[in-house]
Amino acid sequence: MSELGIVPDAAERERALDPARSFIVQAPAGSGKTQLLIQRFLALLARVDRPEEIAAITFTIKAAAEMRGRIFEALHAARHEERPQSPHEARTWDLARAALERNDAMGWKLDRIVDDVAPKIAEQAVASDLLAVKAGQVCGVVQNGVGYMKGVPLVTLRLEAYLGALDPYDSVLIEGSPRIYSKIAGGVHGDIATASITVNSIPAVLTAPPGLRTMRDMRLPSFFNGV
Repeated sequence: MSELGIVPDAAERERALDPARSFIVQAPAGSGKTQLLIQRFLALLARVDRPEEIAAITFTIKAAAEMRGRIFEALHAARHEERPQSPHEARTWDLARAALERNDAMGWKLDRIVDDVAPKIAEQAVASDLLAVKAGQVCGVVQNGVGYMKGVPLVTLRLEAYLGALDPYDSVLIEGSPRIYSKIAGGVHGDIATASITVNSIPAVLTAPPGLRTMRDMRLPSFFNGV
């Protein structure tokens, strides 16, 4: 990229934003491949009926979190900041602006999502039947996710999954009238929960209309024994 912000391969980059065409992008580190992917994602947001129709696959959770964060940064800038002078940055701003117009028209209410994932460090040695972790080593993960609407945090998720956790539990708090709070002592094992959702989704999948469907298209999976 030149000092004036003009990208030499601007025409090729613009063609890569066409959702009706497929592309393989090969370029050295620091050349703007991630930014191009973000622009293509924003271009798709301006066309689809639901954001869930877009599938973006990465090799790591960290890369997915970076992509998500940069997309919402672009949307936030297009909503609250002036159009940049740099042609390349201005193109991202324009695409994000178009996505926001689609958002407002379709009622998606996109705003901002913050997703922070950090390692949990063992304060003392802990062990299970499968492994042992020394003090100072990573024993799990801590994740904080916050969803904002108009700058106000409305949805908060905190996940602590680590070896040696005391008093584990799962809980849900819904602020409203009435205030709803539910706590499951011991929590729900992740593998059991995944298998249960899969099995309980079978009736909904069998009755779903043909075509590509997401979980949002179907009723919530639940257990019903027919009695």
